[in-house]
Amino acid sequence: MNRRFNIFPTLVYCVDCMDLVDDVESILKYAKWEEGNNISNDQKILFKYNMGLVGRIEDKINECLSEIEYEVPFKMTTCWFNQVRVNYNVREHYHTNSSWSSVLYFSKSVKDNSSITFCKRNPSINPLCNTKDIDMLMYGDVTFPANYGEMLIFPSDLSHAVQTNTNKETRYSMAMNFMPFGQCGMLDSFYDYR
Repeated sequence: MNRRFNIFPTLVYCVDCMDLVDDVESILKYAKWEEGNNISNDQKILFKYNMGLVGRIEDKINECLSEIEYEVPFKMTTCWFNQVRVNYNVREHYHTNSSWSSVLYFSKSVKDNSSITFCKRNPSINPLCNTKDIDMLMYGDVTFPANYGEMLIFPSDLSHAVQTNTNKETRYSMAMNFMPFGQCGMLDSFYDYR
């Protein structure tokens, strides 16, 4: 008898956030951009303009992650707007100094051809496989559509890239990072994130 166990999964959540898009979009007008930069300068922009929205997003994050049964909640630490101009993309990267990250697609210019790709590098010995079942993929790239009104939640150390924007206008989104809030670890690895 053969049995298969999926251990150490990479969790990516997709959350309906239509109730947040108008509030997020209303703050976009306060974003400041350096020439040629695709992220806004202020990484605390929601904290300045709508703390209630920060709390609502944290509630969605913690509700989504509740199945993991963390002992402490997660709090937003940074947030910023992204802009992907027409015919531009965002190179592969990951987020440091955070545990979970998310991206909220509030821009009405998001179309089916806008997407985010999560990447896990191939091992040094790489026999090709043909499975289409993402639960079976141990490495490679998996692309998710950037759907209007949705938020993707993923581990901060998961590499990701934004595909070329082939729409007719700049696409905006909001990215966020989250850290545990409270006591974590034990013995010599104990830390209180407050």
